[in-house]
Amino acid sequence: MGRPSRKRLGREPIASADGPAALGTARLTRRGRTVLKITPQLFRHVAPRGGGRVRVAVHVCDPASGSLTRRRIQVHVTRKPPPPLAIPIDVRARRVGNEIRVRWRTARRAFRVSYNVEGRRRRSVSSAFGFEAYGFDTVAGRGRRAFRLRLRARYPRRTRFVVLTAVPLDPTRRPHKVVVPVEQ
Repeated sequence: MGRPSRKRLGREPIASADGPAALGTARLTRRGRTVLKITPQLFRHVAPRGGGRVRVAVHVCDPASGSLTRRRIQVHVTRKPPPPLAIPIDVRARRVGNEIRVRWRTARRAFRVSYNVEGRRRRSVSSAFGFEAYGFDTVAGRGRRAFRLRLRARYPRRTRFVVLTAVPLDPTRRPHKVVVPVEQ
């Protein structure tokens, strides 16, 4: 724990007044070293823009004696660049019975992205609240390139369009929307 080390951390700005902005745990069964993986809060960065130093408080407890030791260290961190957004292509929606089967693929593997699928009666939103979904579901990317989903719509016969939105988990990226008609 002597001098600061360079580490590359993924995900998302740290300053939080109501507690730690990131947490990590590690367990040693015997004397030695370990790597501590720090997980930030959702939609937050551990590293400041352009990299910099972050204060880390490490709490260590010896199971035999139960004594707690705390040490604060400065660690130099840089942000891992977010992966490019996997935009949905070849989107198809087909009505089968009381459900709508939606299929799509992406040109690259979908990391750190989720896809929201909603059924609508009209192509554009025109309700007073801006939301007119007859059915809604979400799929996580998890590094895949091909996706399919069974949308259980509230009114399957009235659902004429499907809106597929790629929502990145990185706050620096913008969502991408695709609207397709439902085939009979």
